[in-house]
Amino acid sequence: MSAAILPILVIAMVLLVYMPQQKQKKQLAALLASLSPGDAVLTSAGFYGVIVEIDGNDLFVEVAPGIELRILKSAVLRKIVEPSESTTESK
Repeated sequence: MSAAILPILVIAMVLLVYMPQQKQKKQLAALLASLSPGDAVLTSAGFYGVIVEIDGNDLFVEVAPGIELRILKSAVLRKIVEPSESTTESK
């Protein structure tokens, strides 16, 4: 009976730890692949900005009028979606 517990614990570890990490990695890879100029993003440093240009693994992000930062694509945490006017008008 005790010999069966170890494989069960290993399988539980894989399901509880490894699988969610893999799902998160796939979601981040899909996000980074879908970035395009004009997208509003949040970076890992906490900067909000709009992508102006994409050059390979580098992004040029405008954080204020006339101020662009060159960052790595992997520094993007998420796209920012502004609430639409139709959503705010109905409240």
